[in-house]
Amino acid sequence: MHDDSVPYQPMFSTLRRIITELDLEEKILNAGAFLGMIGVLFPWMGGQWLGGASVMHTGFGFYTSFLGLAVFLLNGFILFVTLSPLMGGPAILRREQCNIARLLAGGQSLVLTIAALSVLTRVAFEFSRVEIRFGIYMSMIGSLTASLYAFLKFQEEQRRTVQSFFHHDEPVTEKRNIVPVTEVTYRERRAVIERIKTDAVRSDPAEPLPIKEEVHVSPSISTVPVIPHETPTIPNAPKVEEHPIFRGL
Repeated sequence: MHDDSVPYQPMFSTLRRIITELDLEEKILNAGAFLGMIGVLFPWMGGQWLGGASVMHTGFGFYTSFLGLAVFLLNGFILFVTLSPLMGGPAILRREQCNIARLLAGGQSLVLTIAALSVLTRVAFEFSRVEIRFGIYMSMIGSLTASLYAFLKFQEEQRRTVQSFFHHDEPVTEKRNIVPVTEVTYRERRAVIERIKTDAVRSDPAEPLPIKEEVHVSPSISTVPVIPHETPTIPNAPKVEEHPIFRGL
């Protein structure tokens, strides 16, 4: 007996592994998109119509069928953009375009869901036996969640782009044990001081240190040697006291 579920086991295991590896924001975003798709399959409106007939319409029925189909396709597009490249499928958008595309799809899905809710609300006011069901609320909550987290991912991508634009990696240099110059100077000074103290202790304190005399010369006094004045003498000249004129004095 051939088991048809065997070929699908690797696919489901791969899908489970991919979903587990996604970050929290991606998980919530895709869960919101999936909830928006499931909500279209559930009843959007039900009750007793004209003539007392009971009716129950999903998102693909009644007057809002086109809106429900658009909501289903937009949320499916969000899931496809996220999961297709991870499962080895085609990547229809570049990586930098995924967040903006998911944001636009989620926002459009939310707007269409609100439009469908407004139509059903007007019908419910006109026919008292017709009520709005929970399916449209599921689609609205899922589309809102997908839109908010798509906007969050878009903002994170913009912030990373700006940071990468202004960030420049510094060249990695080899760390060396280089002692700062101030520390070397301080150590040298301390060594000189200790050496001086040691020499002072070893020297004899009773022995006076030689004092070098310094001669201060005033700049106003000339340093040219003065030659004493000598009176010129005449050879063989008689002395003054021996002259005949001065003898009688």
